[in-house]
Amino acid sequence: MRLIQKRILCVADNEGSCLILTTWLKREGHRVLAAAGPEDALRRAAAVRFELIVVYQRLPGEVALRLCTELRTRAPETPVLFISSIHVPPTREQVVAAGAQELLVDDGDDGKLVAAVLRLTDGRGA
Repeated sequence: MRLIQKRILCVADNEGSCLILTTWLKREGHRVLAAAGPEDALRRAAAVRFELIVVYQRLPGEVALRLCTELRTRAPETPVLFISSIHVPPTREQVVAAGAQELLVDDGDDGKLVAAVLRLTDGRGA
């Protein structure tokens, strides 16, 4: 069974993480656009309708959480998946308060990413 292709925006705090995520998502048949940082992600989210926005945070800090909050104002109908690979990720409550629908702690299991994409885009055809 082939999945329905989704249009996904990926933004990460480093190029390597974004490349890994886009590779996994493209392998699943999705159309993935990698943003070149938070400002680019905000601009693209306001201009194009995506079925999902993936925000990946590798380093501690508030930038990714602030990005989620701003994405809610620019693309309120688009679900946001927040992925963290830091040893002490933000809490689920912090992520939801910032506007993301789900927190995924990256452990290298691309199956969890695929499952999260399906959950968050269920019923949304591209």
